[in-house]
Amino acid sequence: MDELELTPQFRVEYFLDAIVNSTDCPYEARDRIEMYLERISGADIVTPEPMYRIEYYLAKIAGDDVEIPAPQHRAEFYLAAICGEEVELPEPHDRIDYWLYQWAEASSDWTWQKIVAKLAAGKTIPDGVEFTVPHATHGNTDGLITFITRRCNVDKVHGDPTKPTCTIQAKYLLSANGGTSAASFQYDRPESPFPPLETAIQANTVVQFQVVIAYGSWPTGTYHFTPTADLPVGACLTISGYQNTALTSLKVQCWTDQTCVTKIGEYEIASGDGSATVDLGGWQNHPQRVSYGSNNEAESNNFAWLNTIGNMRENWTPQTPFDTMTSNFGAATVGFLGGFPEEFRAHLGLADIDNLTNTVYECPPVEKNKKITHTGRIWLASRKEIYGSNENANENDETQFPYYAEVGTTDADKLMYAEKAASPTSYWLRTPNASYANYVRFCNTGTGGALNNGYAHNSIGLAPLAILVP
Repeated sequence: MDELELTPQFRVEYFLDAIVNSTDCPYEARDRIEMYLERISGADIVTPEPMYRIEYYLAKIAGDDVEIPAPQHRAEFYLAAICGEEVELPEPHDRIDYWLYQWAEASSDWTWQKIVAKLAAGKTIPDGVEFTVPHATHGNTDGLITFITRRCNVDKVHGDPTKPTCTIQAKYLLSANGGTSAASFQYDRPESPFPPLETAIQANTVVQFQVVIAYGSWPTGTYHFTPTADLPVGACLTISGYQNTALTSLKVQCWTDQTCVTKIGEYEIASGDGSATVDLGGWQNHPQRVSYGSNNEAESNNFAWLNTIGNMRENWTPQTPFDTMTSNFGAATVGFLGGFPEEFRAHLGLADIDNLTNTVYECPPVEKNKKITHTGRIWLASRKEIYGSNENANENDETQFPYYAEVGTTDADKLMYAEKAASPTSYWLRTPNASYANYVRFCNTGTGGALNNGYAHNSIGLAPLAILVP
């Protein structure tokens, strides 16, 4: 139904627009039908007792205890469907038919299967349609996640840009405790300053390294540590704390590999070369990412979890030489994608996801300050999609979700909740604060829904996106 995007022309269409699209009707009701429509749109008025067939349908929709007749005319079939009757909707012929058809569509019970079928038939899905899907770990008390449609045919399938798509977003933040509170998710874990060791280091060897970019309480200079255990080829080195603590008060943590599950040991850091016999050279990663993790969604632990079906420890793969796996992935942690039924996953398209790189540091061959595209089946909304404003010119091609552009225009409208929570929770966006290598944009509950940024190693809520495809 391409013709469903109607602009009201006649009085009754303004009343229908108020119902279908939650707009303000510029008129006051002056006849019986308009009174019913005004009441259905939420006005506190008293409607007359129904006299005509169509008024019985409208009275039923308004909540009155009346019996509706069996539908005979096209309009009555639409109204019967809005009343909840199982009827076949006829093809609309005129403007009022199209309005009633749209109302019936918006009122009907939607499923992901219905959306997929309509996409396959070349139809457009209205924004704001809600449906539920079972999820093994992050559903409500009934084990369901509620999704809401955001737009159609804007987000593209990788390798097939003409394929019909419907972008969906979790209506509520991913939940804990059956929806009574929002679950928290670390965007990314602090990274290693070096790639995995290419040469083994024997126990009790003095090892030196250089900090070449100062950050906070980490000045440039030469430092050393002395492992008391053998460090094998492939070992991963991390720093035990953050840039607000002097390096000489921290330790080098040594792990068997980049999963950082098995710790070999941790060793105090001292100033100077300590007469070292092994020199690791200068830190190859930026200290912002060593301290707080990466703000590149494609490289983040969060994105990996969203797009994994099986066990995280078995399926996690480093995205850069400095990547480390978050300690939140326990031995039994399964990826978010794996929590959905297989038949639903089969209709989640592999999407081209636009983002931008920061201006400070990206792990080569990724370039700084560029528009980039990565692929995934589950991802997060961008700053532009929620707030409508650019991080920088690299977001010029992105568009705001229609709801936030037309209805949810205030910061308070950006707030999100777990399904049964009384208070909102801050949630991640995918956009980096492009002036840093470790800050990620998020919707901040503490400032009433305003845009903010936080270190990637922090943990807040998620409202993921996907695209349904036929």
